[in-house]
Formats: sequence, C-alpha cells, structure tokens
Amino acid sequence: MSRAKIASPFEENERLLISNIKYEMDLQGYKKADLRKILNLSEPAINKRYKEPRWFRYSELMMIARWLRIPISNLFAKRVTERLTA
Repeated sequence: MSRAKIASPFEENERLLISNIKYEMDLQGYKKADLRKILNLSEPAINKRYKEPRWFRYSELMMIARWLRIPISNLFAKRVTERLTA
C-alpha cells in the first residue's frame, strides 16, 4: 500500500515565496537573469534557490524587496494577487 505524500507547511511556504518573487518580478518585467545579477549569484546558485527557496538568505530577500520596491512581507503573503486587485 502506498501513501500519499502530505506537503509540510515549510514546503508550502517555500512554494509561496518563490511564486511571489516570480509574480512581483513579472509585474515589473524582470527575468531570473536580472535577479541573478542583483544578487551576484552564479546560474547554478540561482537555480538552486528557485528549486529550494530555503537557500535564500534573509539579506538576499531584503535585497529582492528593495530592488522590486515592495515590502518584504509581500514575498511571504498568501494572496498577493488578491491584495493588489482588491
């Protein structure tokens, strides 16, 4: 008998974080390559963070928020799109 894998709250938060980063970047027309340059990371390093957002350092998240001119809380918000369209 196989068991279904239940996503942990940490996995959900990680997916939420990267989803919000991508969303905010899309709103402003930025690409992953732009983020890589801002954070001064190699391509493998940025890819690792996209796959496993827990590798983002707090200082990097602060840099992303400043670069995108948003509060850092937007990166962790559950429903960014609803907040922006409300």
